[in-house]
Amino acid sequence: MKNNNRILCTPANGFVIVVTICVLGIITDFATGQVLFHNQGNERIGLVFSVFGSYLSYCLYPAVGVCLYLGERRSNELLANILLPTSFVIAILFAKRLHGAKVEFVLSNYTSLPIEWWPVTQWLFWMTLFSWVPFVCFKLFDDYDSNKLCFTGVTILGVGLVSEAVTVWSRIIPPTLFSEFRGINILSILNPFVMLSSWGRMLEYSLQNYDPADYWPNGNMIAAALTLSLPLLTDVIKERSDNKNTLAFTVPLFFVVMYGLNRVQITERSLSDVCIDALVTYLLLVVCGLVAFYPIRHDGEQEETKK
Repeated sequence: MKNNNRILCTPANGFVIVVTICVLGIITDFATGQVLFHNQGNERIGLVFSVFGSYLSYCLYPAVGVCLYLGERRSNELLANILLPTSFVIAILFAKRLHGAKVEFVLSNYTSLPIEWWPVTQWLFWMTLFSWVPFVCFKLFDDYDSNKLCFTGVTILGVGLVSEAVTVWSRIIPPTLFSEFRGINILSILNPFVMLSSWGRMLEYSLQNYDPADYWPNGNMIAAALTLSLPLLTDVIKERSDNKNTLAFTVPLFFVVMYGLNRVQITERSLSDVCIDALVTYLLLVVCGLVAFYPIRHDGEQEETKK
């Protein structure tokens, strides 16, 4: 398939749509937040969506492991055999970091397992949840182009690792330094009439015990936005097509939007924070994708010129 004028294997107007949604979300922070806060729905459904939504995102890592395995097994079988299980470990570690406390709550309240068995049980739990991904990917992925498989895997894995590292780093640095750095909220809950003048300085959110480090970066939205890389994976399946890539972009985009609104409604996050997290992750994907796939696009342009 031709990749000219395409971003992350989808039409370039998809990039415009994502950026527009995020900018509109930032601008309408106050109005949207007020509507969601005063129209609380079924919180149980929202909490389930909140927990398992990021699980779907972390399923990308085992899929990336399969990409790297298929891309490297002919040239470096040892490296390929290391990358596949490593991707599993990364997915489990990230899932434990985000939802480990919730799993421990279930183990403590609904099981009689001794506490020393909890770490092993957690690992088995997450391994079971991720175990289906490699089987599906080995069946679907085409190893026709080792370079493309490697570029796909490196792009998604690299952005995922950088995003998670930023999230962890933001929890370590002093909150006062972080609040000066973050630059959020074009519109504030406390003062909805403050617009562009508020950009670049921290405006307190209308919650008790406010801690800026709890709001940006938002690890859940960073994980959710990574699903926008799904078209890269559908572009390496055996029966690939532009329509499948577009569908693989549209469904995750709807998922990310609903997930972001869920974060605002259930956990009372600021919509501007949610949108910034999604936008930064997506832009990282776009930049890394353009850089990683440049050799493939360049070779394709040269072949078309020769014809």
